[in-house]
Amino acid sequence: MASQFTFTMIKFNANFNAKANGTPIDKRGCRIIAIILSALVIIPVFLMIGIHSFLSDAVISTEEVADERSTQREEILASPVVTGFIHTDQTVTAPLSGQETALYLLQVGNEAHYTDYGKDPNAPVYNGRKAYQIFDYNMIAGYPKGTQISVDGKLYDIDFDLCILDDSSANKRHLTKNMISRNRKKYNTERIEGSSRELNLFNLKTRHPWIRSYVDYRKGLKNIILNEYTFKNGDSISIKGKIEFGKFVPLTEHMVYMP
Repeated sequence: MASQFTFTMIKFNANFNAKANGTPIDKRGCRIIAIILSALVIIPVFLMIGIHSFLSDAVISTEEVADERSTQREEILASPVVTGFIHTDQTVTAPLSGQETALYLLQVGNEAHYTDYGKDPNAPVYNGRKAYQIFDYNMIAGYPKGTQISVDGKLYDIDFDLCILDDSSANKRHLTKNMISRNRKKYNTERIEGSSRELNLFNLKTRHPWIRSYVDYRKGLKNIILNEYTFKNGDSISIKGKIEFGKFVPLTEHMVYMP
């Protein structure tokens, strides 16, 4: 009997002390606290994993873009070239130089900047940072209706808007004017440096996607470069393409991925 009585007293005292020393334990509250503490630990871990994955994907994406651009450039450089002569008896006015010409081509580019001076010590400097320029392959063309190209004495119809100018010294001699726009003026004309002429880029936005990005989108391209090439009647021109089935078939392609 004595042992049974002692056990009962111990059990009673333990129960009494648990209530006497404080509020009884709330098991549901403990579970909620445990869940919150677990979340505070787990959420940052997942955030770190997500950030790491995002940065890794960004690096991979940048590398893929560079690889695809390099592959595209190599393919374009290796593609055939047709050299012919401009044939027309009319002229148009080139937008940058103001020259009366049989054909003008506007090469569209973008200028990016970096602070690593070791990349290219000869690169121009803008606002204390080095600059490099990248240009699209297809150009904006202006020419009289009916303008043709003469190849080996035969005339061919051609849509110069679909052409890629060959990167040759002969073509480069026809570079007459260039400009760079950095002010994003949608409806205002922009003065061409070293000239009394003005150009409204808004009027060209439907002619090239890079210009549309610069003019229409706040988060689009931050600047636009235009290089103007002009050709007179009878001038030689080299274009990426080929003569096929009695027609001139130009190579036409925009650069993969906008800058």
